[in-house]
Amino acid sequence: LVVAGFDARARLAGAEHFTVAALRERTEWHATAHFDSAAHTPLRGGAPSMETTRAIFDDVPLATFCRWAEGESVGDDELPPRHLHWGYVSYQHVRELATSDGDGDGAGAAGGARVPAIGWNALLGDERAAHLHEHEATLWVGTRGAHTPAHYDCYGTNFVVQLDGEKQWLLAPPSAPIARRRTPFEESTVWADDDIFALAAAPVAAAAAAAAAAPASHTPLLRAVLRRGDVLYVPRHWWHAVMCTSERTSAALNVWLPHVDDRRSVTTEAIARTLLGAVATAAMVDRSAAAAAAAASIDELSNPTEAPAALFTNLELLGAALHNDEQCDDDDGDDGGDDDAARFYDVRTMDFGRENMVANTATCPRLDELATAAQQAPAFTDFFKRKLQPALARASAELGESPPLGVGAATRFTDCVVAALCHGKAPPPVKPTTFAELYTNLTYSSQLLASQPSPQAYLRFAIGSFVAQLVDNVRAPPRRPFMLYSGHDTTLQPLLVALNVSLLANGGWPPYASTLTIETYAARAGGARRHTAPFAVRVLYHNRVLPKSTWCAPVRGDTSGELCDGRNFV
Repeated sequence: LVVAGFDARARLAGAEHFTVAALRERTEWHATAHFDSAAHTPLRGGAPSMETTRAIFDDVPLATFCRWAEGESVGDDELPPRHLHWGYVSYQHVRELATSDGDGDGAGAAGGARVPAIGWNALLGDERAAHLHEHEATLWVGTRGAHTPAHYDCYGTNFVVQLDGEKQWLLAPPSAPIARRRTPFEESTVWADDDIFALAAAPVAAAAAAAAAAPASHTPLLRAVLRRGDVLYVPRHWWHAVMCTSERTSAALNVWLPHVDDRRSVTTEAIARTLLGAVATAAMVDRSAAAAAAAASIDELSNPTEAPAALFTNLELLGAALHNDEQCDDDDGDDGGDDDAARFYDVRTMDFGRENMVANTATCPRLDELATAAQQAPAFTDFFKRKLQPALARASAELGESPPLGVGAATRFTDCVVAALCHGKAPPPVKPTTFAELYTNLTYSSQLLASQPSPQAYLRFAIGSFVAQLVDNVRAPPRRPFMLYSGHDTTLQPLLVALNVSLLANGGWPPYASTLTIETYAARAGGARRHTAPFAVRVLYHNRVLPKSTWCAPVRGDTSGELCDGRNFV
C-alpha cells in the first residue's frame, strides 16, 4: 500500500530534524556509511552490491556525509571520490545517532546532542504508536544508485516515510517463487538468490514470454516509487528490493511494528542460530575434511557480514526467545482454548564453565584434591592392582595399544562402545568377555572413587549445589508441577551414590537415556498412597522404585510401601 501526497513530513512529529537540509547541519550525529563503485548498481546494469564489495566507514558525521552526497568538498581525503561512488547510510537506528558508546538511549554523549523525539501517532494511530519508544525509527540516507538487494524482513510489518529525494521499491508477496539465499541465521533478514532488479528491468515482451513459457516460476513484481511525503506499508514477509533513483539525495525513516507471529519466528531463528553456530564453532576447531565442508556450508547459509556467535550467547538468546514467547502466551488471556498445547516453557542452560550437574573442577578445584586422595586410598589402590589394572592390560593387548590404556582413555573407549551397542552398531573390537570385565571394573572404580574418603565429602563438592536445587524443589514445589533436568551419566552416578544405590546391582554404569525420578506427594486421607506426613517422596530409577535405605523413613498410613518421609529425605 502506497499513500502518495500524504505529506507525511508534516504528519510525522520530529520529521523536520531528519531531512537532508537538517542533517547537513548535524555535525554531532555520527553513523556508519557504506560506499561502492557507481558501476555496482542496477541503474547501470550491474549486479546488486552485497556488503562484501563495499567500503565501510564507521563514525562518519552525518553533516559530512550529506555534504559529500551533494558533491561538496568535505575536506576529508578518506571518503571515496563522489563522482565515482554511491554512498548509503542504511539501517541506522535513530536512538544511536548521538551515542558515543552505543548505549542507545538517544541522549548522546554527555547528553549534549540529544536526538529529537519522533511521534508516529498521526500516521499509525494512538494505539499502535503507544508501544513505540520516542526514538523508535531507522534512518536511511543515500545517493543515486545506493540500494539494498532483494530480501524480506523476518519480523514485523514495515512503515516507510520518504522525507527527501526519490526511492524505487520492487515488491513481491511471500508466495512468489524467489529463491532464498540462506536459512535464517541472523536477527532480521533473509536475502534472495534471485536478482529482482534484473527481472524488473527485463523488456516487457521478454518478461511476458518468460511468464508464458514457465508460468509457475514467474515472479510477480510490484513497483512503487516513493517521493517526498509519501508513505509505504510493507506487509510481513514481503520480498522487497530498494534503490535511490533521484539526483537529489534520498532520506527516509521507517519503523517496524510487531506482528502476532513474530515471537514464533524469533524462537525459530534462535534455534537456527544455536544449531548452525555450534556446527560453525566445531568446524573452526576440527581441521578434518568433513569439518571444512561443514564450514563451507555455513558460509553459504550466512550473510556476508555475519559471524557465528559463541554458543553461550546463542543459548541465552534462545532462552530469552522461549521465555518471551511464553510470556506472550500468558498475556493472551483465557479465551477458553487449550493454550498448553502450543506453549513453550523455560529452558535454562549453562555452559560448562559454570556447570553444576557434574563433578566440575572448573567450578570446584577442591575436587582435584579429593580425586588425588581417593586414588591413594588403600581401598582403591588394592582394587586397582587386583582388578582394574589387569582388565586394562587385557583390553589394551587386544586393541594393540602400547603402553596400556589409562583409566581416562579406557572410560572414553567404553563410552564409544556402549553408544555403538545402544544404536545397534558394530560390536566392540575386543572379546565380549574382555569388554564386560573392563566395563564392570571401570564402573566399580568410579563408585569407589566417589566414596573416598566418604561419600558425603566427595558429593558435597561434586553435586552439592545441584542437589540443593533439587531439595528446594522438593521442599517447596515450584509453580509448575513438573521439572525436567537433562544431564549426564556423571550426573546420575553421584546422585545414585548419594542414594546408596549399587550401580552393579542396577544395570551397571548409567546407560544412555537413564532416568531418575523424584515424585512428591502431599498428605492425603485416601487412596493407595495415603499418608499423614507433611509431604512424602517416591524415588524411581529406570522406572523402578528404589529399595528403602537410610534416607527413607517410613510414612505412617502408607499402604503402598513405596513412600518416604519427605523431611527425612531432605
